[in-house]
Amino acid sequence: MASTRRNSYMPATEWVDPTPLPADDPHIDPNTPELGLTSAPLKSVAFFLGAVCKDKTDDFMLCKQDNNDPKACLSQGKQVTDCGIEVVNKVKQHCADSFANHWKCLDLNNQEYKSCRPQERTFNECIFTSLGWQKTIPGAPKDKQGEVQQIWNKKNQIFS
Repeated sequence: MASTRRNSYMPATEWVDPTPLPADDPHIDPNTPELGLTSAPLKSVAFFLGAVCKDKTDDFMLCKQDNNDPKACLSQGKQVTDCGIEVVNKVKQHCADSFANHWKCLDLNNQEYKSCRPQERTFNECIFTSLGWQKTIPGAPKDKQGEVQQIWNKKNQIFS
């Protein structure tokens, strides 16, 4: 049985969960904005989010580890969300074209980085020159000179 190719459907309006938040809970702020990214843009900017928001994310994870009550960590979670929104807004402000090219490539290629190395290289260069953020992969192996050789900087990639 052959499958058919169908175009994806993206509604013009944003979906909002109709379930109301509990009105009696002082910990919940219904006006808290969300990041507003789908998986491809989020994956494209993920390493920068992880690096820039590391301290806030660590505080949030420690809070979650120490408390069984999810309400206890809502303020730390809001700080992580605010940091993420700030990072995404800076990326969109300074590198909108290269960001869009990279995440669209990821979206079209099953979200595999290996298919989008040229766009990734351009995006990383823009981020570094505009914002001074450098993408590093934690635990990446070192080369013969003792320096970390990031995969998108390799000239002759055998495996990416």
